[in-house]
Amino acid sequence: MNHCWHSRIPFFGNPVINNLQQFKEMSELIITNRYSDELSDVQDKLYTRDLFHQN
Repeated sequence: MNHCWHSRIPFFGNPVINNLQQFKEMSELIITNRYSDELSDVQDKLYTRDLFHQN
């Protein structure tokens, strides 16, 4: 089983996280343009401009 949770190719010097669950666990703050139900378990870490969760 491959336990690599990030890409070997950085994006502007930053690692690219390919596993959403790992990303949520390691993040203190998640900023997103649009709300997704996949983020419902981290609402305390979430900042979005999608106030009504309609987009």
